Amino acid sequence: MLHGTTMFFTLEGTYDALIHVFFSEHYASDWFSTWNAKWYTGFTVLGYPPLVHQSMALLSLAGGLKFGLFAFGFLVIVLFISGVYRFSKMISGNEHIAGFAAVLAVFSTSFIEAFHVFGQLPSLTGISLLLHTLPEIYAWIRRGKPVQLVKALVFTAVTVASHHVTPIFGMVFFVFPTIGLALIDGDNTPVSGFGIYKKLLAEVWQHRKRILMLGAGMGLVMVFTILPYWLNSFKNPITQVSIPHGSRDDFFEVFSSGLVFFLIPWGILLFVLPFILKRLYTPRMLFFGLSFTLLLILGTGDTTPIPQMILGKNAFNILTLDRFTFWGSIMALPSFAELVYRFSLGDIKTSWQQKIGEQGFRVLAACFAGLGLTFAVFTVVVGQFRPHQPKPVDMLPIVNFLNADKHDQWRYLPLGFGDQMAWLAAQTDALTVDGNYHSARRLPELTTKAVERLENAKYRGKEGLASLSSFLTDPEKFHLKYVLSNDKFYDPLLYFTGWQKLSPLENGVEIWERSGITPLPKINSKEEVDLWLRLLWALLPLSVAVLALVLSIIETLLYRKKRNNSKALQGASSFVSLYKRSTVFLSIWAATALVLLLVGCIRFTQDANSHFSPENLVRDYYDALDFKQFKKAHQLLNPQANIGIDQFMLEVSVTDGLLSSYAKLANLDIKVLWENRTFAKVATVAEWVTPLKNLIEDRVHHLKRVNGKWYLMPDPVDADIPVNQVTFSYDNYFFNHGRRRVTTQETHHEDVLRQPAIALINSSVVMSDSTLSVVGAVQNVDYFPADIGIAVNLYSNNKRVATAQAKDCMKHQLLAKEITGFRVDFDTLSWMSASTNSFHSLAVNALLNQIDFCEISISSNVLKGRKYTSTVLRNVAIENRILHGDIYNYGTQEITVPQLLISFYDSSKNPLWQEAVYLPEAIRIQKHQSFEVPLKTLFSTTRKEMAQTSILNGVEEEQVTQKFLPQRKRTYDADYIPYQGGYVTVSVNPYIGNYK
Repeated sequence: MLHGTTMFFTLEGTYDALIHVFFSEHYASDWFSTWNAKWYTGFTVLGYPPLVHQSMALLSLAGGLKFGLFAFGFLVIVLFISGVYRFSKMISGNEHIAGFAAVLAVFSTSFIEAFHVFGQLPSLTGISLLLHTLPEIYAWIRRGKPVQLVKALVFTAVTVASHHVTPIFGMVFFVFPTIGLALIDGDNTPVSGFGIYKKLLAEVWQHRKRILMLGAGMGLVMVFTILPYWLNSFKNPITQVSIPHGSRDDFFEVFSSGLVFFLIPWGILLFVLPFILKRLYTPRMLFFGLSFTLLLILGTGDTTPIPQMILGKNAFNILTLDRFTFWGSIMALPSFAELVYRFSLGDIKTSWQQKIGEQGFRVLAACFAGLGLTFAVFTVVVGQFRPHQPKPVDMLPIVNFLNADKHDQWRYLPLGFGDQMAWLAAQTDALTVDGNYHSARRLPELTTKAVERLENAKYRGKEGLASLSSFLTDPEKFHLKYVLSNDKFYDPLLYFTGWQKLSPLENGVEIWERSGITPLPKINSKEEVDLWLRLLWALLPLSVAVLALVLSIIETLLYRKKRNNSKALQGASSFVSLYKRSTVFLSIWAATALVLLLVGCIRFTQDANSHFSPENLVRDYYDALDFKQFKKAHQLLNPQANIGIDQFMLEVSVTDGLLSSYAKLANLDIKVLWENRTFAKVATVAEWVTPLKNLIEDRVHHLKRVNGKWYLMPDPVDADIPVNQVTFSYDNYFFNHGRRRVTTQETHHEDVLRQPAIALINSSVVMSDSTLSVVGAVQNVDYFPADIGIAVNLYSNNKRVATAQAKDCMKHQLLAKEITGFRVDFDTLSWMSASTNSFHSLAVNALLNQIDFCEISISSNVLKGRKYTSTVLRNVAIENRILHGDIYNYGTQEITVPQLLISFYDSSKNPLWQEAVYLPEAIRIQKHQSFEVPLKTLFSTTRKEMAQTSILNGVEEEQVTQKFLPQRKRTYDADYIPYQGGYVTVSVNPYIGNYK
């Protein structure tokens, strides 16, 4: 009733559930295939055990992919609850305690979080099956019947086919303690104290054959069941930069990580931790006690140095440590169930009734149960307080777009979709360069950056946006033609890297297109796998699952007889050391934990109260601006200022720009300069991540206390308006009507427009601040507006050693006869092969000497849409290495992000450098904006003469441009400003966020 109803509202919004739907779609489409081309540039599915996905695929045949997801969700719930029951019965030897453990497992916050928040279906399936395996291991060691060994090995095979990590670590944390428990329980002769371990050594020697058979069998089963996985791991080892995870944080420094990965999973168990430890640290349960303690410590992340010392730095940075907390909470359930059983029906109940009476005990029991239910309900709805996924996206318009006009012949890239990108991929045959299975990545653009996915690159700051830029700048390399944007944050980056916005879909998703991208080849390369391995992968995991099901059915049919004749658990109760009726220490611990919880709630309430302190007020104001919660931000302003919500929203609507519309708060430092009972002055340093660069904003805020609450004094607003009430402008509009016929055939020849002619004016290979770059200028010598891209190839001894694309340091859209400077940078990923790593070990000058030829390749296509040109530079001058002036917007569109392109030249007017500068504020219609830009020092820039050639759309540029301008000049006139013995030129490249 709890999980079976709530999962319909939570499971699709979890982190991992839709990823498993994607994998299940793979098996439902082609069961025997081990290669999936939909993500990245293709990857092998051998990197993840297949049983969960294959089971969902089979279930999907009855009612679709979502049916397979929810049906398997029911199965996971049943497996987990029954697994906890069997595990607890093995530990306690008491069916009543095991029954209480099963009920408590329903409300386990660790299970609720793993299922309803994280959607970790394979991990849950693996631990559930392992819990079913442990009683069979126990029975084999105790009784030695071959059927028990067979069942243990079959269940182990099903476990490893579901989740490979669970049995590997389960051997340490669950299997070894279970073997120790079975050996201790092997002799019914009572032994007191630690004399039990002398008997344990004798039991080990006596049962050595069973232990060796079990160990060897489990090892063989774990290897052979998913043999293709191990072979693939050996062939394609994971070599990539570690991706940060909240479970590795210091929980005192990052409270949100401590809440999600420690406090919530442990939940009410923290209040009874002394009882759990005392129960586990009895002589009989010592092995489980040690295992539990180790799990408790490993789950603390980087709060203490111990987990990293135990695991090692590499394993610590790869593993997600929340799994240890989850396993520890499960191991604690039998002891917790014993406490609840005795508290409800046993000696502890009697003791408390004698102390506080019947009514007092009922109140205490109600509070205890209410606390547990509160933790459980809070965990289920935790995603409602701050959603961890974007709002659900209607995928049908996107699927229709990708299927129409053969758009699926190119790759696409979703942005701002969250884990819903997996659901989109499951519904279309189109391919994307992104993906959501990190271990399968092989592209260096992804593996060399600590970025989880391209679609949420902004959350990884500069590193994530650098990885995304490498794909947007060189889309031809990946046949990437379409970007599906569900987050306008990325719009400026798309525009300044040469992408053009098409009409939005009816679900609000924006489509961006890059012209001139070649379609995917008809035959894509893939990793070949031997037939016998593919058959093993496709058939063996499901076969062992069926075998386990048959054995379980047989066991159920014979359960009564087995129950009457079983001796496997005899003697277990003889070694159960009861917890003393005196519960003073446990009561003190629980009361202390409750007081700490109440204090934490009070502190949380105070911290959540925006008006409680100046720090709270300023923090929540920036948080509201960050998440565009303008109504909340307005409520934090001084009510005595008489600024209504309509006036506030009007002031917000006329404020635009890179900082106002495309920034994500990365860090905020707050310092109270002074404070008294009525007024306060607070200084802030805010670091904002934008798609183009990181911005640092220093501000001083004035606060006032009104009726005991702190409020923010509003900033003055620029009330100046343009003189002209009506403004006319003649913008450049372009529309390619073409002569497209109503047909599903390929594009007709007569519909293809001639590509505009672009001329290379000049270029130089330079080294500046250890950055190798090619700078220059190109001109559109045609009569059509052009959308252009520039790629540069560097050669050494007639061998291409590096290639790179121009990013945002140029205008990608040129009108007829318009000129733009450009700069192409060569980073680590620009080099063609590993053999060229020697280039990076050489000195800077030696690096230049290795290169003897430069090829500049220009691509051009007819520009679609419009280009805004209604800007002018005024009063531009240089003083003390500071370029200053202002930009005037005389058109009818607000410039959302103004870009300045600054070109540097030597005394002979040869290009030395190109710089792109973004102004943080927008420029309203008929308004101007001043700028002051510190200029680069050019004395460290080295220019090298070398043979060069230019290619235009695959043809030598001279052959094309000579037809248009046979007498064209190799230089061009510009407003040169003297600077450091050379010159500087400045131009404007405006971005209009929303044309009106």
